[in-house]
Amino acid sequence: MDAEAARTHAMFGGAGAFLLAAGCVEAGRRMAVGRLVRRRYAEWDREWAEAGPDWGRAGTGS
Repeated sequence: MDAEAARTHAMFGGAGAFLLAAGCVEAGRRMAVGRLVRRRYAEWDREWAEAGPDWGRAGTGS
């Protein structure tokens, strides 16, 4: 293999490794954000359940 071919293979290998690493980081970030969003929505559901169906009506005792 001549020097130009070796350089080309090294560049493609490095770019591939970078894209793989970046993809793993992005997948981890999306999983973490998804988990945080699900946790936040679950908390909101609990708070709405505590507030009850008449949370904004005047004179209903809430």
